[in-house]
Amino acid sequence: MRKVLFAALGFAVLALGSTALAGSAGVKITSTGFDPATVSIQSGDSVNWTNSDNVRHEVKVVGSSCTLSLEPAQSGSCAFPSAGTFAYTDPGSGFSGTVSVAPNSRSVSLTPSRTLNIFGDAVTLSGTVSSKAAGEKVTVFSRPAGLPETQTIVTTTAGGNWSLQVQPRVKTAYQAQYDTASSPQVTVSIRPRITLQKVGRHQYLIVVLSARSMAGKTVNITRWLPGRGYVTFRTATLQAIPRTPTTSVAYLTTLVNRFGSSCPRARSEATTWKGKQLHRQLAAKVRGLPTSAIRSRSPPPFASDPTLQATCRTLGFGARLCQERRVTKACRKRDESAAPGSVARGGS
Repeated sequence: MRKVLFAALGFAVLALGSTALAGSAGVKITSTGFDPATVSIQSGDSVNWTNSDNVRHEVKVVGSSCTLSLEPAQSGSCAFPSAGTFAYTDPGSGFSGTVSVAPNSRSVSLTPSRTLNIFGDAVTLSGTVSSKAAGEKVTVFSRPAGLPETQTIVTTTAGGNWSLQVQPRVKTAYQAQYDTASSPQVTVSIRPRITLQKVGRHQYLIVVLSARSMAGKTVNITRWLPGRGYVTFRTATLQAIPRTPTTSVAYLTTLVNRFGSSCPRARSEATTWKGKQLHRQLAAKVRGLPTSAIRSRSPPPFASDPTLQATCRTLGFGARLCQERRVTKACRKRDESAAPGSVARGGS
């Protein structure tokens, strides 16, 4: 009965040490003593003693509550949460040894390939463990916003390196754990995927992919203007697709303005204006008038029409080019509903 009790005690201590801590060192108890008698570990690790003799042995750690009673072939372990030097003995046989516990210096790093991701793209997480050894186990925790936490175990390769490819659908925080060491937490944010497709003559389809429906959201249709960047000239409201909540679409019709070829009147008026200006310059030279006098005579409609000037700038032409091409009111009325070089941009 006594042997059974000692066996149960030894098993209980072993289970406690092995589940609480991952790092450990091993000591055998032989007929001649402990082998090895001195072991070195880090704080948070445990030491496992195995009775390799054919008689019962005990292990008592001085200054600790850890006491093991081991029958032949039985094992038990003790945890050492703090740094220091600890002596242990077997009172029955007089064997003794020492456990040297150094501060825990284990570490693991975690670096994502990007922290801002487009919905549907993959992200590579990578890092290194402090041991620089292959075959080490690293646990990667994934904490997506509003969803349960998941864990993935990876194994290090040469140099203690590890990597894991993930595909987050929402904003997700990641953290790596190696033994008792944890990396700083990193967060990967997700943006919806927006595409603009031409589906017909002057017809376009906007498709938005995301983890949740974007129906009801507004998409801005913009074009690039030199010196001004992207300028919005149209908006569209996204609609849901019944078969999937992750896809929202919007259809729109717009004209792509080809300003020079589609405005013959403007081109002809520009030529007429240039001819008149040249004629006035020649007349001024003959009469000896200054050039400034020519500029003050009968300004063209463009120079006296602020609305026409604003329209010309919206279409992407500079003031000088507008003067030469002479945007007329007839062209302006048609071009107010279209602009060249359109792109889609998401709006809230």
